Amino acid sequence: MKTRTLITGIAVLFLATGAAHALTDEEIEAGTQYDCGSDHDSVAVIHEHVLSTTTRAIVAVTSDSYGGRYKKGKRTPYPIIQYNMETGVVTLNGKRCKEEKK
Repeated sequence: MKTRTLITGIAVLFLATGAAHALTDEEIEAGTQYDCGSDHDSVAVIHEHVLSTTTRAIVAVTSDSYGGRYKKGKRTPYPIIQYNMETGVVTLNGKRCKEEKK
């Protein structure tokens, strides 16, 4: 009986966490695109229905320099993205992003 409980618990963990996968360009483009005023970074939010009553939001960031940028010999910080799921507000490095109209 304990073995069955253990296997069930492991299965629940796999279902809860899901498998990580890379997003395709088509999946990112299908999401809501945001204009954050950056020449280096772009942000998209993809909403998916996981179950009939559950949705998830994936924030996809495209950046040309994940290792940091150098400007006049100084390294600039990594991009900081915040997404408020309740209000739908996206910020990049503290600046509010605007939703791009399609």
